[in-house]
Amino acid sequence: MVINKAGFGHQGEFLAVEWARWNDLIGLNMLALTDLSYRLGRHLRDHGERSYLVNIASIGAYQPVPNFAVYAASKASVRDFSEAIAFELGGGKLSVTCVCPGATRTEFADAAGMKLNAMADAAMQSSESCVREALSATFAGRRLVVTGALNKVITFLTRFSPRWLSARLAERSMRPLS
Repeated sequence: MVINKAGFGHQGEFLAVEWARWNDLIGLNMLALTDLSYRLGRHLRDHGERSYLVNIASIGAYQPVPNFAVYAASKASVRDFSEAIAFELGGGKLSVTCVCPGATRTEFADAAGMKLNAMADAAMQSSESCVREALSATFAGRRLVVTGALNKVITFLTRFSPRWLSARLAERSMRPLS
């Protein structure tokens, strides 16, 4: 099993952040993940028994997220890429699962420069719960899983709301606290 978890986010208005930061984010979240998926995927497919490739995206992959735009776009790429190669490899020895967690109790928020309000903090899923759901879906052969009940509701509702409304709601939830 390979779990492509390496990645980072950065909160801030697109033009207010130096390009080098966005370049690093895109390089790690998209290029490195795609490269590792290719190299390790080929090895896992060609050597051994049933194998699993797990790519970590985010619920941010389901909508535009102002003040987190590059991160959300990179995770949309991970989601679409993972689902596409899962279909390509369907039924073979290598199973691909894309995991889309939402806010999870890790060091991610601090590293991304995020300041969470009490409501956002209370909505966080434990990392243990996230891992349990992700592994269960992976071993069940699912191509895509959103972890956490609240995250499932959020991503489900984005299907029925206009994209401008999803973006506005995401902007309000991702607006940096002063």
